Amino acid sequence: MTQSDGPDNDTARQRAYLALRLKKAGRRALQDLAPPVLWRALGGTRRVKASHDNLMHAADGDPFAVPPEGPHRFRFLAGNPLIEVPVSRMRYAGGLRFTADEHHFVRYLSHGIAALEAFYRNHCPRDVLEKHFLPFSGRADTPLKGLPWIEYQDGEFDRNVPSEKGLAASHGHQHHGPASPQKIDLEASHLDRLRASFEKHGLRDTGEYPTGHFIADADGDWAFYVKDGQHRLAVMAHMGYETARVTLTGGLRVADEASAGHFPMVHHRLLSREEAIAVLRAYTKPRDKAGLFA
Repeated sequence: MTQSDGPDNDTARQRAYLALRLKKAGRRALQDLAPPVLWRALGGTRRVKASHDNLMHAADGDPFAVPPEGPHRFRFLAGNPLIEVPVSRMRYAGGLRFTADEHHFVRYLSHGIAALEAFYRNHCPRDVLEKHFLPFSGRADTPLKGLPWIEYQDGEFDRNVPSEKGLAASHGHQHHGPASPQKIDLEASHLDRLRASFEKHGLRDTGEYPTGHFIADADGDWAFYVKDGQHRLAVMAHMGYETARVTLTGGLRVADEASAGHFPMVHHRLLSREEAIAVLRAYTKPRDKAGLFA
C-alpha cells in the first residue's frame, strides 16, 4: 500500500478538493463585491476573459490552423489569435507529451494516485537539462527552473510563484519531484474537479483557453508549449479529444532553433548553444521516457 492509499487519504484528497473549491468561490465572490480600487489594494487583479470578440480569427471566422510550413506566421500577427492545435503537438514542461505513457496527470486519470506518487518520486532533476531527460551538466550554476529561451527579469528564468493554490513552494512543483503528499493530493483534487466538470458538461467555451507558445526546430518540426491550462489539457487528452483551442502568451510567441545563440540562458553563459538546442528538440522530437511510473 502506498503512502496515499486507504480511506484516510481518500478523505484528505476530498478535503483538499473542497478547500480548493471554497477558496476559488470565495475569491470570485470577493472580486465581484469589492470595488476595483479595493480589489487591487488587496492584491487582486481583474481577470479579463478572452472571447471571440477580442481574439483574432481566420478570415472564414474559424480559429486559425497551423500551416503546413509551421507556426512562424503567428509571430507577426498584431493581435492574439485563437488557434486549433492537435493535442499530439502539445507539450508539458520537460517535453512531456499529453499521453498516459509519460504525462503524470493523464496517467493519474487512468491509473490513480499511485501514478502521481511514482512520477514525483522518480523524476527529481538537478538542472534544466536533466528536467528534459538529458544528461546532467554537473555545473553548479546551471538552473533547474525555467526554459532557455524565456527571461522574466534580467537573469531570472522563472516566475518565482511563492505558492501554488495555497501551498508554499516548499511542497514542490507540479512539473517534477520531489513533492509532498499534500502537493500530490492537491494535484489529484484539481484533476478530479476538472474531470467531473467535463463528464457533466462536456467541453464548454467559457472564453478561457490554454495559453503558451510555439517551439520550432531547424528541420521544420514544431510543438506547442502549454504554459497555463495543463490540467485542462490533461483531462481532454484522457477523454480522447484530438484538438484543443489555444491562445498565445504575451511576449514570446515562437522559440526557434535559429535563434538559439541568443537564448537568455546562452547569453548568460548558463548553457551552451548546443545544450539549449538539445532542450528545444526535447519538445519537437520527444523521446520515450522509461521508468517514470515504476
